[in-house]
Amino acid sequence: PLLYKIKVLEDLKPEIYVKSPNQKTFEINNQTAIDISFRINDDYGLEKSWIEYNIVKPNDVEVDSSHYSILLNQYSNIKNYDEYHIWELSPYNLFPGDQINFRIAVKDNNPKQSIIKTDYYHAIYPSFEDIFTHLEDREDEIKDMSSDIINQIEELDSMIEEIELDLLKASDVD
Repeated sequence: PLLYKIKVLEDLKPEIYVKSPNQKTFEINNQTAIDISFRINDDYGLEKSWIEYNIVKPNDVEVDSSHYSILLNQYSNIKNYDEYHIWELSPYNLFPGDQINFRIAVKDNNPKQSIIKTDYYHAIYPSFEDIFTHLEDREDEIKDMSSDIINQIEELDSMIEEIELDLLKASDVD
């Protein structure tokens, strides 16, 4: 009689390699969108990817603890995929001080709900205080640079005067 061996291969969780954003916390200043780029892999196949997020508005009287999601893509058992998404921020009416906390999630085609999620990213719209502090810092830098330039000009003036005197002395000798 023929004997067959069956080897069960465990279904591994999907993998996410985030390319962009490349920092966990970043400012979104005048940006109207966040570029999100990542590569996902799974040993048997992918089902879908999405973004989970919440928005913290420190100036609101009522705190919104709601979590939302945006479906990015659905896959037909593809084993790896490079995803690129431009997340438009204009519908959220962000104001200085607001923060978007988000993460990327991926589910493979395993019926046992094999889901993997990245750590949270924090996109911060700087507060007015942050903006003014940054402007003050830049102003101080400009003052320092101006002082350095004035000192260099004064040094050049002194050098030119010395050269002029040396030239006068040399012409008097002849």
